[in-house]
Amino acid sequence: MRRLQISIFSLVFIQFCYCHNSTIKARLNKGFFDFFSKAGHKVVDEEIPKIVFPTIHAPIEASVIQGNISLQNLNIAKFKTPKIAFNLTDFGISWKSHAGSFDIEGDWEAHYYLTFLPFWQKQHGWVNAIASGIRVNLSATAFVVDHKPQVKIGDCTADVDNLKIRIGGGFLPFIEDLFIPLINSIIKKAIHEQACETAKNVLIIEFNDFLHSLPSRVPIGNDFFILYSFASNPKSTSSYFEGEGIVNVVYGNMTCIPERQKDWNDAGPNPRMVTAWLSESIANCLLMSAHKGNLTHFLIDKNTQEVARYLRTSCGIIDICMGKFFSQLKKMYPNQYVDLNFRTYSPPFMMLENGTVTANFTFAVDFHVNPMAKYKKPLARLIVETSSTIHPYLNGTRIYGELGNMTSSLSEDFSTIGHMSSLFLKAFQEVFSLSARLAINAVIKKGLPIPIYDNVTIAGTSQIDIFEKFARLNIDFAEH
Repeated sequence: MRRLQISIFSLVFIQFCYCHNSTIKARLNKGFFDFFSKAGHKVVDEEIPKIVFPTIHAPIEASVIQGNISLQNLNIAKFKTPKIAFNLTDFGISWKSHAGSFDIEGDWEAHYYLTFLPFWQKQHGWVNAIASGIRVNLSATAFVVDHKPQVKIGDCTADVDNLKIRIGGGFLPFIEDLFIPLINSIIKKAIHEQACETAKNVLIIEFNDFLHSLPSRVPIGNDFFILYSFASNPKSTSSYFEGEGIVNVVYGNMTCIPERQKDWNDAGPNPRMVTAWLSESIANCLLMSAHKGNLTHFLIDKNTQEVARYLRTSCGIIDICMGKFFSQLKKMYPNQYVDLNFRTYSPPFMMLENGTVTANFTFAVDFHVNPMAKYKKPLARLIVETSSTIHPYLNGTRIYGELGNMTSSLSEDFSTIGHMSSLFLKAFQEVFSLSARLAINAVIKKGLPIPIYDNVTIAGTSQIDIFEKFARLNIDFAEH
């Protein structure tokens, strides 16, 4: 049951609420329901055989026999998933199935008397029912209680086209034959009542209790959390199911008040299974909490091959190194290396404009004698301000970024080894720009997770488009 709950929650989770000034909007298009009507078979195959039928009692009222019969220990021994189809309406989602089959096994017991032989008798034995052509029609709507999602089952019908009954174990076969039509009717009625009863009063109650008990902080790994809130009910139409919500991603126990998005555009000319609009505030909350949590730091040292030769405190006449610009450094620490400890000086932020993502990072770069673990006090600090273009892309179940062009400016914060001359800043502009690229890549390569159903991934046909202050994702899914 828990796998079913988590799987459905993954679908409900991205619907959120239908409210103004949200940070995210998600639209589940028709293709989404077509896909999950197929992928959902795995969940149905696992959960339906767990249905337990109660003991059923019924009167025997025939021309030659009177009494009562009971069916007990009924269980589904075999199950073949029916074909499932979803239908979207202005009032919610309806779910239909047809075909499929299952075998029911159990026991029967009868207390009866024959009208021509009026004394009570008792027989018992086994029963096997093979049902085919399973037809289920069910409608559901989503709503919000205490800022948590809930689901309500509306109309529900369940029936089978064909039902073959076999019974045995009694000592009077001709009496058993009289019971078969009655048992057939009882089991058909039980299928109808128990399927809808289970959906309305067992599965949905347990599922809603599960949804209501969910924390509003959902862990996504490495001590990061998604914070979410629902404010009002989702919107349903004949072509999509849509909702908006307030969501951000933070580190640890931190909180963030994001700038909310006021307007979204349409789904584009080729909407996929899911269309999602994400405010730039989500990424900025993530970056801010990473900064406050001291996670955005990066060490450049002699093991960084691209810049190692520039970090020397001593070098030849025609070479360029740190010691050439800081005589005190060369004198106090000859033939050593400098460690550059990059960390964000202020919270980084991203700006989304039509077709472009710009990342703005300001780094404090502390100069330490290598190894920094031994020489903990910084000798100097340089401020590196960068502005970079980032090309977002989808991979697996995360949104990643590829770093493009970058501009940077350098300025001295303090120095105990001499003034940072303009000649030094000019000579080392490329070194620090390259180092900053490495530091930024270390941040954006972590990716932003997308909540997902547990056995599917993002398909290669998915795409990201960038607009003013938000990104639009059109996502297709594929099974593992």
